[in-house]
Amino acid sequence: MAEAKVGTRRTRRPRGTGASHVYEKLRESILSLKLAPGTLLDESELAVRFKLSRSPVREALIRLSAEGLVKTLPNHSSIVAPFDVGSAPSFLDALELIYRVTCRLAAIHILDEELEKIEVIEEKLDKARKARQFSRQIALNRKFHVAIAEAAGNEYLTHWLKQMLDEGQRLMRLSVYFEGEKTPRSALLPHLEIIEALRARDPDRAEAAGMRDAAYLRDELLKEFTSRFLSKVDLGAN
Repeated sequence: MAEAKVGTRRTRRPRGTGASHVYEKLRESILSLKLAPGTLLDESELAVRFKLSRSPVREALIRLSAEGLVKTLPNHSSIVAPFDVGSAPSFLDALELIYRVTCRLAAIHILDEELEKIEVIEEKLDKARKARQFSRQIALNRKFHVAIAEAAGNEYLTHWLKQMLDEGQRLMRLSVYFEGEKTPRSALLPHLEIIEALRARDPDRAEAAGMRDAAYLRDELLKEFTSRFLSKVDLGAN
């Protein structure tokens, strides 16, 4: 009887996994400003870096472009999307509206377990504030508001909020471009007022608290941009 051949099969990466990995890594680097606005994203160099062919890299760049984080130039090269500081007031107007409506709807529809989840996130956020962990504050602030949007029960609002908060990560990180993580600028955000209103199932109070949250962010960021960044930071604009 012929002896069966035992061989080792090469483990293949599942289709699409490579592109997803590149997408996640580049997205994190863009949002954290490790890749500055205007940085060239060369497909060949990225393929070498991630040990992949150019196809999954191109797929990742297309996804990032659809999210507005990457810009494709006329010569088909890609760069990290420039950050338009002039659009900050409009962005903050829109963020205020979505904070207000998600807080209001959450006060109407929230379940006890959803409220508990929000309270746990706020406890972690408070610890991050006290420890002056600014990057962690940004991530937990996103989780806090996404949890509220999910409790509101409208998937479209949740999707839009996630997209806006992702854009806002770059905006908020620019506010500490020169100071690093020395000052916890989110320390006074009225999240506790939001939680109290949600606990009371009071939509008017919840909406007002959401508006104050956005107003605080607006005041801090616009003050920072006015005093520092318009003249000092290269935001990648041509």
